[in-house]
Amino acid sequence: MSEGDSVGESIHGRPSTIAAFFTRLGQIYQSWLDKSTPFYIGRWAGTLILTAVYMIRVYILQESVISWLG
Repeated sequence: MSEGDSVGESIHGRPSTIAAFFTRLGQIYQSWLDKSTPFYIGRWAGTLILTAVYMIRVYILQESVISWLG
């Protein structure tokens, strides 16, 4: 691509405020993903804990998301 052909750029060649915001948001998100990658045991433990909490909730209330929708 030549200069000024980028999607987020305005007529004057500077990125628009909205494009800059979403670019920065993407960078922050990617940074958090990169920082959490080495902690796969913690992520799996958190997933299992949340799944257990949800299953206990379903057991106690005797309903799941499907019965909420129907």
